[in-house]
Formats: sequence, structure tokens, C-alpha cells
Amino acid sequence: MTNDKAQCIKQLTALIEERQKKSEQEAVNNFVRDYLHIVPYDDIQGKNPEDVYSQLMSAWQFIQKFDTVDEKIPKIEIINPGCAQYPLQSSHTVVMLLQKDMPFLVDSVRMHLASRQLTIHAVQNLVFQAQRTKTGGLKEHATCTYDHGCPVDMKGYQTEAFMFFEIDRIAGDEMLSTLVSELEDVLSDVRAVVEDFGSMEGKIHNIINNLKHNPPALPEAEISEAIAYLSWMIDNNFTFLGYKEYKLGKKSGRDVIRHVDGSELGLFRPRSDSTKEKFIDTLPQDVGEYVHESRLVTFATSGTLSRVHRPVYPDYIAVRQFDKDGNVTGELGFLGLYTLSVYTEKTRNIPILRNKVEAVMRRSGLYPFTHGGKDLLRVLETFPREELFKTDLDELFATTTAIAQIKERQQTRLFVRRDHFGKFVSCLVYMPRDIYDSEIRKKIQQILCKSFKALNSEFTTYFGSSVLVRTHFVLRTDPDQTVDINVPALEQEIIGVTRSWQDDLVQNLIDKYGDEQGTVYSQRYRNAFPLSYRDEFTPNIAVADVQHVESLCAEKPLALCFYQRDGESADRAHFALYQRDEQLTLSDIIPIFENMGLKTLGEHLYKIVDEDGVVVWKHDFSLQYTLWRHP
Repeated sequence: MTNDKAQCIKQLTALIEERQKKSEQEAVNNFVRDYLHIVPYDDIQGKNPEDVYSQLMSAWQFIQKFDTVDEKIPKIEIINPGCAQYPLQSSHTVVMLLQKDMPFLVDSVRMHLASRQLTIHAVQNLVFQAQRTKTGGLKEHATCTYDHGCPVDMKGYQTEAFMFFEIDRIAGDEMLSTLVSELEDVLSDVRAVVEDFGSMEGKIHNIINNLKHNPPALPEAEISEAIAYLSWMIDNNFTFLGYKEYKLGKKSGRDVIRHVDGSELGLFRPRSDSTKEKFIDTLPQDVGEYVHESRLVTFATSGTLSRVHRPVYPDYIAVRQFDKDGNVTGELGFLGLYTLSVYTEKTRNIPILRNKVEAVMRRSGLYPFTHGGKDLLRVLETFPREELFKTDLDELFATTTAIAQIKERQQTRLFVRRDHFGKFVSCLVYMPRDIYDSEIRKKIQQILCKSFKALNSEFTTYFGSSVLVRTHFVLRTDPDQTVDINVPALEQEIIGVTRSWQDDLVQNLIDKYGDEQGTVYSQRYRNAFPLSYRDEFTPNIAVADVQHVESLCAEKPLALCFYQRDGESADRAHFALYQRDEQLTLSDIIPIFENMGLKTLGEHLYKIVDEDGVVVWKHDFSLQYTLWRHP
């Protein structure tokens, strides 16, 4: 294929004129032009025109028939190229979908393919207007553009989306069929969300109206802030995925929480496996307390990963219902995702959050324009937004003030929050930026997952202007399995992972020589030992070597010592020889060992260079007593 898109279309037009019926050429040419308009040129650059033609004609044939009585049901084909239906030769598998156009289609399909660990090599999405026969045959099609609008009167047309994916090769008809079924389920979820979106927004309007005209027996400030928050939600700040209602009641003298039949919308549409009621005394104590909590608006996280729009655990916002005495009688629950702008918006512009931030600042007693006040406010503004919603005020105050007190110190800290339902554990890990890397992050993630017996985990890392990096780990846990964790001990285990060899050397030097002299030696020797030395010796041994190196001077350029490592047999020993400025010649040393009845098994040489550039060579000999006899 040439390196010019217009020339590409010209070549394809020639093939169309050669191979398509004259009566169909105009429609096919229009389709090719519209399709290539949305295809990245990199996807076709360098390809044989015959291959591009074959792909486009397969797509053209695919959209000719949308033969379903229910236009909401997608048409899906997954093909391994090389067959008569898709003659183009390719090492990939092709996924083609035709669906009534609606939001979230491409994102949701892409998410599912990625969840199956299938690499996506190409993705194309053509949205067009289609006029079809009663049996689903394509009569006319047109594409609307920003510059030219729609070329025909759209009466009698519906907007359709054609999606094309090239993915890793899938072997076997059964696996192909399984993927088709999975994608049908994903698109069914998308359809449920889109169809019920207006109804879910309508529920918010109804709640706002009821709060204004029939408010519960709660503080007026809490009610007005709830109204502000709900109004903010429907101002393009929240993508609704589901809705359902609960009622609190009694059964056999026990408190019970019930789903309200017929209330479910979106992803909460009734499913055969859904549980209709639960006795509250069978739930964990925290959940029972949460259910009766008299806060008007509460926040939680769904335990089911979203298959729509973004691959995250959705947020669950509950608006409590009360009787005239202020007792909780139920809740109206909304499932969804905050829009991306919410994560960068100033907290002062977000109802409920602005009050939390103000309450933390007031409790701290810090004036916002002082250094300490600015530090705390910065922590609150950059705090993970979901955590800011879900953390209660007492815990938020304790956590954020502790984070602010780290300041610019090179410390590693761990902060843990468990959700009420036992489904999630949130772990914030702060560590020095200069030691953070993916390997350390993986080790910390493994420690946390093992400690909390996590079913799975996710993480996000935040690099701000601070010398510290923050990684937020969200662990999915089994609510039926309680795990008691000693958080300070867990923090020490993580510190052990994040501490470098040099960090331990510094600490050991201070422990041995005290703050003043230890700090002097730390500055002098922190970077003195080469990687080969650090791989072989512990910081403890390095402290002993510092003592020998410090004993050297121009008048005394040589020091030596015999030592034995833990776990070595009694006939083994090591001999360390320290020489300032110059290396020793082995031929001068080994005969001395032999005369002492020692056999040299090996020798390693290390160049130690202190902060001032003074060089000391450490010769480390592995020795065996040749005269040794085991008793």
C-alpha cells in the first residue's frame, strides 16, 4: 500500500470497479471512504492493497445483514482468518461486532478482551446511519461528520456501530464460541446501563425533591449538603451503572434487610442468583452498625468488578431513608463511576468532601496559610479521591495528619483502612522516590496480599512534587475470613523491603558509633562500597570493615584480620587484608598461608573509595585448614 491515504483509496476504488457490480459500486466506495477515515494510517501502511480490500469487503458483507428481530441484540462474529468468509491471511483472530450505537461499547469490549489477557493489535470503530428492511437487510447507509453533518434525511435510519478488533490468535471453535457468549453478556450489561441511565438520574431528582419538601429529622446542614452533593452528581460528575432499594424490617423477631422487588435498574436488573434478604445478625458487626448508621449519604465500594466503561470496582452511594423518629428504614443505592474530572477537581468544589476537608483543617488547629497548614491541605487535596469519600472523619484526620508529619523525611510509612463489609482493604504506602521501582512495588504488593489473604489486588502510584512516592493498593478480600493484622509489624516488614543496603549501613554505623560519629562515617562510607561487595557482605560486616579502614594511614597502610562466617564448617576460615592505595601481589601472600597449613580456596578483591576519594583495597581470602582433623 502506498504512503498516501488518498492514493490508497484510489487503488481500492480500482479494485471495487473491477470486482463489484456497477449498481453497488457507489455504496461500496462510500463505505470504504468512510471506513478509511476512521482507520489509523499505521494500520494499513505497507499492507498489500489486496489484503486491505479483503478486510474492507469482509466488513462490508458483515454489516449487510442485521438479522435479528430485536435490534438491541448485537451481531458478533469471531473468525480465524484464512477461511472463505475472511480470506485475508493473518496470524491473529478477528472480532467483528455490529450493535445499535450507544455509549461505552468500545471501552467495554476492549476491557473484556484485556481481562482475558488477549493483546489487541488493531481496533476500529465505525458509527454510521443505517436504513434496513424488515428482515434486517441494509438498504442505505450514511456517515455523519463534524464538518458536513449528515448527508441524508435521517428519518427511518438508526445509528449503528461496527467494531473491528484484531487480537491474539484463539485456537479451537469452543474457545471462539465462549468468547462470543462472554461479549454478548458484556454488551447486555452496557445496554442495561444505557437504557436505565435516564431512570437512575430521575431517581436522584426524586430524592432531591423529597429532601427539599419532606426532609428527615436530621440536621439541616447535613440535608442541604446532601442535596448539593446529589445535584453535583447529576452535573456530569457520575456515570450511573445501577440502582436498587433496600428496606429494613423484621422477620421472626430478627432485623432483616430486603431488596425491594422491581426497584432494580442497570447492572442491578434482577438476576436468578440474587439474594433477596439477609438477617442483620448474620452479618459482621461493622456491617450491622453501618446498616443502622444515621448518616444521610454513605459511601462504599462494590465487590464486583465493572465490565462497563472502566475496569474498576464501582462506587456505591447510599441515600438513607428514615421514619419520623429518625430511625433508618432503608436505603436507595446507586452504583457507578465518578467521571475523570472529579479526580482532579479541587475539593472545595465537591459537596461533602469540602466539609470533610474543612473539618480536618479545623480539628488540626493549623492556619491554612502557614507552612504546616499548607502541608496538611496538600495532603488532603492529593489524597486518593475514593478514600476521601469513604474514610470517616476520625480516621481521615488521623491518617492525613500523620502523612503531613512525614514532610520531606526519607521515611517509608503504611496506612491501612478496612471497609465496613470486609470486602476491601485500602493500603497507602509512602516511600522515598529515589528507591521506588516496579520490583519494590511488586514485593510490597506480595507482602500485603499474603498478609490480608487477598483474592486479588490493584494499585495506583502517585508522583507529586514531594520526595516521597505514594502507592495505593486496593486488596479484594473474603468478607467471611477475618484476618487480624499487626499494622506496625507489617509496616516494618515493608520498610525492610524498601530499605537499601546503604540505608542499613547508615543505621548500623549510627547504632555502633552514636549519632555524631555515626553520621560522619555514614557520609564518608555510604557510597564507598561497590556493588560486588554489597552482593557478598551484609551491612554489619561493612561496619567492621569501616573500623579496619579507619585504622589505616600513611604510616600504617596495612591491616588484617581472620574471621569465620556463620554456618561455615570448623576447617574453613577467611582472611581479610586491607591495603591503602595499592593492591597486594598474591604471590607474596599465598606462600605464607601454605606455611601456616592453610589452603587458599579463593580470593576476591574489592575497591573501597570513601567520600574524599581515598582508596582502600580489601583482599578477602577463603581458606581451609589442611591439617584439620575432625575429632
